[in-house]
Amino acid sequence: MAEPRNPPLAFGHALNAFQDVARQWQDSVGAHLDAAVAGAEATRHEVQTEAEAREYCRRVRERWLRFQGGLPGDPLEVRDGRYETHGELVHLGVRITKLTYESLPAVPVAGLLYRPDESDATGDGGGRPGIVFVCGHQGQPKRVAEVQRVCLDLALHGMVVLVIDPWGQGERHEYPAAAAGGRPLVPPGTFEHSYGGLQCLLTGGGVGRYFVWDAVRAVDVLAALPQVDATRIGVTGNSGGGVQTTLLMVADERLAAAMPCTYITDMRAFFRTGQTLDAELSFPGTPAAGLDHADLLAAFAPRPLTVGGAAHDYFPIEGTEHVYEEARRLYALQGAADRIHLVVIRAVHSYGDEMREAAVRFFTRELAGAERYARRELPVLPEDALVCSPTGQLYRDRPGQRGLYELNREFYATHRRTPPESAADAAERLVLLPDGTASSAEALAEAFDLARGGAPVFVFDPRGRGAVRSVPINDRGLYDQFMGEEDWLNYVEIMSGHTTLASRVYDVRRAISFLEQFEGATAGVAVRGDGAAALWGYLAGALDERIRVAHFTGMLPSWEAVVETRIFDSEAVTAAMALPGVLQHLDIPDLRQCFAGRELIVDAPLRVGAPPERLPLWDHRSRMPRPS
Repeated sequence: MAEPRNPPLAFGHALNAFQDVARQWQDSVGAHLDAAVAGAEATRHEVQTEAEAREYCRRVRERWLRFQGGLPGDPLEVRDGRYETHGELVHLGVRITKLTYESLPAVPVAGLLYRPDESDATGDGGGRPGIVFVCGHQGQPKRVAEVQRVCLDLALHGMVVLVIDPWGQGERHEYPAAAAGGRPLVPPGTFEHSYGGLQCLLTGGGVGRYFVWDAVRAVDVLAALPQVDATRIGVTGNSGGGVQTTLLMVADERLAAAMPCTYITDMRAFFRTGQTLDAELSFPGTPAAGLDHADLLAAFAPRPLTVGGAAHDYFPIEGTEHVYEEARRLYALQGAADRIHLVVIRAVHSYGDEMREAAVRFFTRELAGAERYARRELPVLPEDALVCSPTGQLYRDRPGQRGLYELNREFYATHRRTPPESAADAAERLVLLPDGTASSAEALAEAFDLARGGAPVFVFDPRGRGAVRSVPINDRGLYDQFMGEEDWLNYVEIMSGHTTLASRVYDVRRAISFLEQFEGATAGVAVRGDGAAALWGYLAGALDERIRVAHFTGMLPSWEAVVETRIFDSEAVTAAMALPGVLQHLDIPDLRQCFAGRELIVDAPLRVGAPPERLPLWDHRSRMPRPS
């Protein structure tokens, strides 16, 4: 979306000096988040006995899975741990097997299996402990030096380690270039996560469910190995791997120990850093429903848990310490206060040397019988030596495989709405310009023409637009698609039980009330909307009969079109145009019947699919994502 060029028509310096209108939206979002997290804490503090704590933790697991739309596979089903091998190497006495397995039918996952020298004793004569390592947002996550060193160190201390590529990273780009070396049609990493995450948001199946299921299947692979003791499997990872660790702790009761790193924090503190999270780290409605990071940790009780924090992380360490103490209280109520620990290293956001040593000490203590650590040099292999697929991309080498797009469509097929039978049923379920008074002269021309003809015209700014556009939160830009300020504020609103779209619809209805109260518009109003603003006006009109005449141009034709379009236009369709799980209840066309007896014109609908000239989407982003 192009940045508005005209200066706002409203609000001078005096007013802005007294009331900073450019902060009102994020202040409102922050207040919603504060209230949601405070409410979750208040509910948690009501738990006072061991029995209450056990029941509380059981309900946390149950509610989290429900908010994610359940798991994509049956956790009670007996599954095999089959995998295909694609070569082996021996490095520092550790055997490294390049492998792939299927998370779901036709859903390939690439991984590396680290197994120690068989002459190394396990300490008790039984099978070895197994560790799933889940990666953060590196470009080649399982192959980078930092991850290699963690896996090598754990293996050299007697553990079997399986590290896997997450969705959209490493060898799992869902939209790979036709030939090696080309640019993917959709940028990999955080962009691809949130690109598919938007489609999942609309159907009500959280994108995180697919990340965690990959890890569940990694546990299956380890548990089936003859040299692994299936009762002694742990999980660790940092950043995006920290969130996957946390989610696996909730989803898989087979885990014996866990260490999530550089992710756990108080969301109130994180919000005020100005940093953003992509879709698989943003859980719709969870703080509003009484679920935050402390609850996800506590749900692992009474099993051994260490939280890894970094003193100089952008996940604020003071938030990490607060959340840890909240979870520790619930552990203590269950007689397990000695099984939860916090390790804080003096480092930035990473899984560096100190964190690696802490992990080895934790897992040897909890899974191998005695804490130990032997410090040594850990030279790493060239990244190219650890590629599992012929060209380095599974979705290029294996045509016909399924990605997030296909899996989400299948989820939608089983959760599709029943269209409302009447306008009243639809309503119960549920001149405007995208840049308001800061719109270009061309965009404002129609409003000016109407005014010159004698018609009273009201152009106003809903939250975050025009003269009340937000001050910069970070360096990504307001409209930087999925990692920009607008979509991030939207995700925070969604976590808090609100949405940006609904808030702007509310703003439209308040504007009508203003006209009614101060301009005498008691006979109703006519609304003209364009682009993203057309959707605000349309939804307002479905709810508010004071809108007697409505004309919308360039409006999103349906939310279903976003779900059904494999490569949609990410500049035209953003998360700020979505409602969580809306397609389980209604779609945009269903609401036309709410306008019965009123004049409604909808023309030149928005083109959902990305036009060829914008491909690959990489070339049309206002900023590149910052690596993490």
